[in-house]
Amino acid sequence: MSPRRTIMATRCAFALLLAALSLPDAHAQEFNCTIGVNYRALSGTDYTFLDELEERVFEYMNDRQWTDDRFEDEERIDCSLQIVFTEAITLSQFRARLVLASRRPIYGTAQ
Repeated sequence: MSPRRTIMATRCAFALLLAALSLPDAHAQEFNCTIGVNYRALSGTDYTFLDELEERVFEYMNDRQWTDDRFEDEERIDCSLQIVFTEAITLSQFRARLVLASRRPIYGTAQ
């Protein structure tokens, strides 16, 4: 993969994450997140460089320490993040949908 495509994929990943995670009054906790990237709707140019986006977002969400607290694996918030590209404006600008689903345990219960 060319360095230019790697930079574009990284920029795209961080732009999407900043948009998704910039919610006011959000309280942090560690994640157990699965990531999916779908660019099948894009036609024309080879967009396989977006495959790297899935790996980079996975690492960012799961390897980042969001708090100073320690959480066991079962205490992490399970989530799924699907990035569906719908249109390529240029080779580095896209329209996409972000689908986020999450599930977390209720503290002190088996639920």
